[in-house]
Amino acid sequence: MKKFISFFLLCILIPCMMIPISALDSNSNFIDGDNDLPSPDAIDLSKMDNNIMLLDQFPSSFTISVPVCKQETSYYCGPATVQQVLKFNNGVSDTTTQAAIAKAIGTTTSGSTLSPMLPYIREHTTYGFVGYQIYKNPSIEEMRYLIAKTVYFDYGPPIARIVFKKTGNWPYSTNGHYLNVSGYDYKNESNLSASNNRVRLTDPNIQRVNPSSDGSYWVTLSEIHTATATANSKEFAAG
Repeated sequence: MKKFISFFLLCILIPCMMIPISALDSNSNFIDGDNDLPSPDAIDLSKMDNNIMLLDQFPSSFTISVPVCKQETSYYCGPATVQQVLKFNNGVSDTTTQAAIAKAIGTTTSGSTLSPMLPYIREHTTYGFVGYQIYKNPSIEEMRYLIAKTVYFDYGPPIARIVFKKTGNWPYSTNGHYLNVSGYDYKNESNLSASNNRVRLTDPNIQRVNPSSDGSYWVTLSEIHTATATANSKEFAAG
């Protein structure tokens, strides 16, 4: 009888242990949802004249105060990122919920796509930056320009669609994630891959990983460029 009970319990436990951690909605360090199919209207900067991409008119560093909105599920990074933009544009008193955003932009347990997020921001912003464009696979030079232009000149938070592993300055791993860029600090224009060229991120998932976080942290420009190029869509939303 004891052998039967032990075998019965083993049969129950094995399937539970085989559930991938990415499928669990918990405070896991791993989130998943690379559901971002490439946007048909994404701008390919490699086919354009990029001579205008100079930073002479921008300060070498600048940050903006993007409110952090802790995502409510492991696959709500898209709605939470949109919520952060709305609270930045409209004020922290904006009451738009992540559930309402998720329904409107078609979020599923597999995640969100970028294209519906931008018109939703335009339609629900009373005052603030809404001039997002989707850029396809920007180079590190293009990303450095787009971040500085949007954060400083447009006074808006770019939206990054990224994949990264817990290494370097990344505090956890993900197979697909959205977050906002909320600042930059470029100290080495002659070598954009240098570690002292940094980008500030406001991440709706970081407080799920580290509850004591204020919602923001810094990575290198090279790290966010690589994380963008690693994502399925290889897209970046900025002004």
